[in-house]
Amino acid sequence: AIGAHQIYYLSSTATALVHMRSGNFALAAAALIPDAIPENSGARHYLLFLRSYCRLRHAVTHPDDLRSDAVIRREKLALNQHLKALKAADPGKFPASQSWAQAHTACKILHNEARAWVDNAKPNNEFKKTWASIAIRESDRSGYTEPPLLINPVEESLGWLALHAGALDQAREYFSASLKKRSKSGHAYLGIARSYRRASNTKMAAVFYEKFQTAFAKADASLPELEEARNFIIEHKQDSQDD
Repeated sequence: AIGAHQIYYLSSTATALVHMRSGNFALAAAALIPDAIPENSGARHYLLFLRSYCRLRHAVTHPDDLRSDAVIRREKLALNQHLKALKAADPGKFPASQSWAQAHTACKILHNEARAWVDNAKPNNEFKKTWASIAIRESDRSGYTEPPLLINPVEESLGWLALHAGALDQAREYFSASLKKRSKSGHAYLGIARSYRRASNTKMAAVFYEKFQTAFAKADASLPELEEARNFIIEHKQDSQDD
């Protein structure tokens, strides 16, 4: 039987994962409340790790927040602590050990990815690939799972990082790599469109905005991202006709 705390844990993480997929890491962090989960359980440490990861991601992409630097330092330390605690919570017996192993592997990948975000928090500097490459290797080593270990492919997350850092060619490389794992992903198409837009390549930006629209054809038409794509395509329609 599933206990009340397990139901709470599942509903909490499911809500957070939806927000993570849409890129709203502040809402994802707010959804991850560990109060109903037993102390020192693997589930609690997993949830706390995800919350620190989401807080760090939000802080890096919102540098104008007065406390962003302090949050980055705090959550970077917290990630180390939660990952160690999760490792120590290995139940040792199947099938619980299988769920634990998947959570621990996912967190190791996200930990390396978070280090890449910290390394490249300040835009318009040389892109540092060390931790990004390690995260990709960890992800590749984990193999195929269904459902996936990560709600966002690591290459896609690194594409958003490179875009944040101003490394536009690198961003397209990461987004293109993520499409090999999740073909026709609207999220990756949107990232590529924005990279071309920032590079003033309006023709290619429009191509990928159209791909994004196709991938999100059944999504809520009022989504800001879809409005962004529609407006860009309309604004630059004459440019594509001239070409």
